Amino acid sequence: MNKRSLLLAAWLIMLSAGIVSAQQHYTQKFTTIRNAVFNHYACPVDSLKLRAAKFILDNMYERKYMMNSQIKSLISRIDTIQMSQDKNNYKFINAAIDSFYERYNEPHYVYEYNEVSADDIIAEIDDAFQTRQKYGFGQHLDFEEFCEYILSPVIGNTYYTPWRTAYRKMFNKSLERLLLADDRRHSAFQAAGKINYAIRHNVISIKQIELPFGICYPADKLINMRTGSCRDFALKAAYSMRAFGIPVNVDFTPQWPNRFGGHYWNSVVSDHGFSVPFCGAQTDPGQSFYPESPMAKVYRMTYASQPNSLASIVKGKKRKLQSHKHLEALI
Repeated sequence: MNKRSLLLAAWLIMLSAGIVSAQQHYTQKFTTIRNAVFNHYACPVDSLKLRAAKFILDNMYERKYMMNSQIKSLISRIDTIQMSQDKNNYKFINAAIDSFYERYNEPHYVYEYNEVSADDIIAEIDDAFQTRQKYGFGQHLDFEEFCEYILSPVIGNTYYTPWRTAYRKMFNKSLERLLLADDRRHSAFQAAGKINYAIRHNVISIKQIELPFGICYPADKLINMRTGSCRDFALKAAYSMRAFGIPVNVDFTPQWPNRFGGHYWNSVVSDHGFSVPFCGAQTDPGQSFYPESPMAKVYRMTYASQPNSLASIVKGKKRKLQSHKHLEALI
């Protein structure tokens, strides 16, 4: 074996060792969390909650977002501004974001499971099941729909924070009368409208204000949101309604076909299984929804990974191409 072949073999051995080491480090905490959650529901066996745990953990494994301490500080600063009564608070929010861009450090990817504990996941599962049983707004869903539209612990690219109890406390009064009406007490359509009405009447303004790097506000900051973008209020509506077991999605088009910009909105899965669109903090389910605008391609924010999506397919091809290029360069 010549010197070049020996160097190549040595490099491949080191690379393999590095990959194994990285995978062991990458999965060590995740494996600990997974085992703790599975063991919790294994004695005694709760098959449905085990399936729910599998849904969260299978999809959490590769979920990541961009973050650093400066971004978290920015989010906290904006949250403080949101709690003020100033009708021009968007100016202070814009100023805070501009100040961030003047001296920010590049963020890094953080895997979701590094910010979540086994107790967090267990609490999310137990709460989602109890809420579904108590309010009955999601009884018409199959199990996969329940997992995606109610159980999902995070919506969008951001970090996890506990949220369900706080949102129920804030919007519980909005559903008091509905829950006493025998003919509509389990109507997801009606419940979504009641909560959206409450959100809308606490809004100061809807502005195109976005956090850096496509990051979404975490749930515990959205609850105080009074000025934000259509995406912010769509996310707030989804968290607010899912906290009561109402199956609500966040849909979007990145670009309208006939005018500048895109848009985010919601849809509620009605008792008949139809997705009824509405705009969080703007229009209620059943109201006219952009009748004058032709619709472009629509996407949906999901917690579950989508292996057949173009992004996943391209990502897989890039991984194969990069590994081939490394070998070709060495040979």
